[in-house]
Formats: sequence, structure tokens, C-alpha cells
Amino acid sequence: MSDISEIRDFPRKTSTALAYLDEPVLITDPKGILVYLNPRGEKNLGLEMNLAIGRHIKELLPEWLAQGLIEGLEKLKKESKGLKIPLVEKEQNYLVELDPIIPRDKLIGAIIILRRERDIEELNRLNESIFRSLLDEIYQPINQLTILFSREIGEDRKELQKLYQDSQALIKNSIAALNDLIDLSPILTSNIRLNKNRFHPSILIKLAIRSFLPRAEAKNIILFRLDHKDMAEVIADQAKLNRVLIILLEHFMELVPPGEILALSADLNLAPAPVLTYSITATGIKKTEEDFYCLSCEFSPDFAMLSSQDKKKQKALVIASRLILAMKGTTNVVSMEKIGTTLSFSIPVSIAE
Repeated sequence: MSDISEIRDFPRKTSTALAYLDEPVLITDPKGILVYLNPRGEKNLGLEMNLAIGRHIKELLPEWLAQGLIEGLEKLKKESKGLKIPLVEKEQNYLVELDPIIPRDKLIGAIIILRRERDIEELNRLNESIFRSLLDEIYQPINQLTILFSREIGEDRKELQKLYQDSQALIKNSIAALNDLIDLSPILTSNIRLNKNRFHPSILIKLAIRSFLPRAEAKNIILFRLDHKDMAEVIADQAKLNRVLIILLEHFMELVPPGEILALSADLNLAPAPVLTYSITATGIKKTEEDFYCLSCEFSPDFAMLSSQDKKKQKALVIASRLILAMKGTTNVVSMEKIGTTLSFSIPVSIAE
């Protein structure tokens, strides 16, 4: 296959994954001829992919942006490794990522991601707010423990027993907050690494139901798995998918009133490329995407502005959001009168041979 045929064929193999990214993505040959533009790129840059393909980026983009990308492509030819370059023009600030496409040790093109500097700043502010919140959650029980053990305690057994119980509760809270910080650290530093393995999609639903069934029964919630067609085994990050599913199910357990239904399902869509979708449907509640804003592809409001109670609730959703985005996934919320609310998240996967 020739270089030009190979680079033109590359987007066909990856278009599903690239379409899920909520940032403009371009694929060009080494000279700057466009061969692919994702939906977000069409929207943000005001272009139509069918009309733009085959044209040079100098014809399609503002001069300052096109020139910066051309210089980046020239540098990519020399170094053959990923680059990050800042491009600034008045109020339009981008941090551009250029990743080489090098099959058989020859550069045939580049994947270009345009990331707005403003979004990065908002993300950094959000991460800082979450980090400070987690530190408060760690230090607060530690400070309370210090005060608790500074008291003069007699030999009264009941008083000693209460001291022991209180200290255990505070230690448990501190450890839980520390575990949250450990879990969040790669997310706060944007260093999420995918660990892909082979599994059947339904196994995560079975494990989730097994974990939450006692709690659902205690709250009189009907928790079950919706019947779905037989699915092939997939290759994806099972651990992160499971973490997202558990976070969302935990959130719904708090929302659903007693006597209502909470149903889980999985679906594997094979065309045009494999996409795995997990859905949680709850009756008795009516929620919209605004209620799940922390799962939105747009950045969340300043975390510091939330109340302490809301911080605790939304922090988990922020974690789920980052994990979904790391897997190049999307979320969707649908609410129907007299039925309830369905929250689903989809990620591109590979089919296990």
C-alpha cells in the first residue's frame, strides 16, 4: 500500500474513536494535506469534512494557526515523536498536540489535536479545588483525633469505649479520604493509563448487582439486569469501566426512592466500529444532563463554589467523567415521563478474536 493510500485509509480505522473526542482533531499527511476532521473540529473550525478533505491546511485555517501547524509538521518530520506547541493569536490560545503516524518506521502523517488554553486553565483550577477539598477531608479527622486524644480520660470503661469508637470512625474517614486522593492523583495530573484486557461485557453488570443487592434490598429498591442479546468478548480497560459503573450506580442508589426499579444493561454495537455501552435506568426520578453536569464533556463549574455536601457527591462524578474521557467515551442522559431516567456511557472497544 502506498503512503498516500495508507494515510487516507488510517482515519477509516480510527474514526469512531476520534469522533468521541470533544476537541478538534485533524489528520494530515506530512505536507499538511487534510485527510480527516472529526465532528468537533467541523463545528469549532466552521468546516465540512467532505469539502475540506484533500485541501492544504493553509486554505482551511486562519493564517496564524495554519503556519504554526506547518512548522510543527516540519519539526515532526525531523524528530518523529509527539510534540506539544503553544499557538497564540489575540484571545485564541491553543496547546496543539501533534502525534506522528509511523507504520514500518516511516512517517506517513500526523494526528493533530487542538486544545484550547482556556479549557486547560479551567481544568487546572478544577483539579486544584478538588485537591484542596481532598486535603481538607484528610486533615479534618486527623485534627479531630488530635483534640480527642488530648483530653484527659479517666478509667471509666464506657468513656474509654466511646473514645475507641470515635477514634476508629475518624481513622476510617481519614483513610477513605486518603484513598480518594490516591485514586484521583493520576486523574488530577492527567496521567491516566489504560490497561486493556479481554472480558465479557455482562460480567461487570453481574459484579455490580452482586455488590449492591444487599443495599438495594434494605432500601426496598428492585435491582436487576435487563435481558440483552449475546455479545462477543471485548478488549478494553475492565478496571476503569467497572469503576465508572460502580460510581454511577452508587449515585443512583442515593437518588432512587424506595419501591422503585434500578436496571442495568450492556450493549455492543458493531457497526461501523465496535462501541460498548453500559446503561443505568431508574424509575421514579426525572433527571436531565444538567443534573449530571460533572459528567458533561464541557468542564464543570468551579468546584470550590459547591457546598461541602455537593462536593462529596460531585467529586465521584468528576472521577467517572475523567475516566470516561480517558477511554475516549461519551455519556448520555435521557428522561421520559412516567418511565424514569436512563444514564448511559459508551466507549470504543476492540472485539476479542
